[in-house]
Amino acid sequence: RWERFPLSADTPASEAVRTGQPVVLRTMAERDMRYPVFAETPAHDDATSVSMPMTHGGSTSGVWVVGFRNARDFSGAGLAVVEAVAGAAAVRLQTLAGARRAADTRRAEDLMAELQPLLARVPADHDKAVALVRQVVAAAPPRLADWCAIHLVDGAGQPGFIAAAHVDPAKAALARELYTRWPGAEENVGMMLCVHTGNAARYQAMSPAVLEASIHDPGQLRVLIDLDFGSAAIIPITHGGQLFGVMSLANERGRFVGDIHYALSRRLGEQLGAALAGVVPGLVPEG
Repeated sequence: RWERFPLSADTPASEAVRTGQPVVLRTMAERDMRYPVFAETPAHDDATSVSMPMTHGGSTSGVWVVGFRNARDFSGAGLAVVEAVAGAAAVRLQTLAGARRAADTRRAEDLMAELQPLLARVPADHDKAVALVRQVVAAAPPRLADWCAIHLVDGAGQPGFIAAAHVDPAKAALARELYTRWPGAEENVGMMLCVHTGNAARYQAMSPAVLEASIHDPGQLRVLIDLDFGSAAIIPITHGGQLFGVMSLANERGRFVGDIHYALSRRLGEQLGAALAGVVPGLVPEG
């Protein structure tokens, strides 16, 4: 149960991150009184625990939970040591995260550069337009996102599935199942909301609870949960005020849709829209 939980949860770790202050629980009785959820499902059986936020430069990277099997009055010098170690770990984590973000950005920018010659060639007919879309989808993971799918709208303004790709081949098959078994999308959610409005959207927390609130078919919900998305973006494929399709991007848990990737994805949607204009049907979103 405690592998993942929201910052809003009534737990010492969540409280430490929310407040930026350590939470010290000196006995199990104190723990169960302050956080009743642990009375039935404890995260550990240590008598004393400290939940220390890992903070540096005003940014919190996580929380370090230190437990002691025997109860103790933990404060003063001992607490200062835990705080110093947590701070040093936060510096290292933020350095590593910055390096990962920089590398991810370079890879996404390299992808965009590689796609430019392809996007510059206007397809001669609908079949070649579909082939272009398939090439873009195949190229996107993992540099733009872990998962990519594109739908093109038909003459009636209904989205039709074209292609999906995932860094994990098994999940690519799940994505294809999702769109072939349930070709219709939920109204006013995700892709269909984009079709109606022409607006992009970004979701940084795709929890099962969020999916359950918006997806009503149990089978479709199961496939979406199995895909285990952690974050997602819905990108309109537009040009000249018309919408030609929707690009759906998603990442596995632990990877977010960063500002650079979001901006590049939107630019890709515009460039792909320019290539498809006049070749595939378009519609004017309601806005």
